[in-house]
Amino acid sequence: PAERAAVDPLAARFTGPPTAAPDRTTGVTTLGLRGLKENDPGKEGATASVAVDAAGHVVAVTANRAAFTNDEHKHFAAFPGLTTLTLWHNYPAGKKARPADYDGTGLAHLTGLAKLERVTLAGGWLTDDGLAAAAKLPHLKDFQAW
Repeated sequence: PAERAAVDPLAARFTGPPTAAPDRTTGVTTLGLRGLKENDPGKEGATASVAVDAAGHVVAVTANRAAFTNDEHKHFAAFPGLTTLTLWHNYPAGKKARPADYDGTGLAHLTGLAKLERVTLAGGWLTDDGLAAAAKLPHLKDFQAW
């Protein structure tokens, strides 16, 4: 229930209903989200996917141009099985300037995630303070930023 409560506000940011793509081999179902309501109304530029294992736990979140804020990272903290977080171009579609409400420091919300091993922030405006927050993720094995 706590994980579902955290997925709902993330999904509510997008225009369409989630699509589900089950993988019978792995037992993982990927929920696909498209088109941000606020920053990308009616467009398909922003996407996100939430991978849920057979037990119903979120194991991966991947997004492109989803413009998650530092504060919104607290939603990811509700996923104790999260192993991978990938945010591609974490700014609204059509914009190239760093959003005032994102610099990577929201990663500090994720320090309690024992399974989080991979974080990718590609084109996401990571600052020195954001990098310091990433350095405090206790189980991180792979970190990519550019």
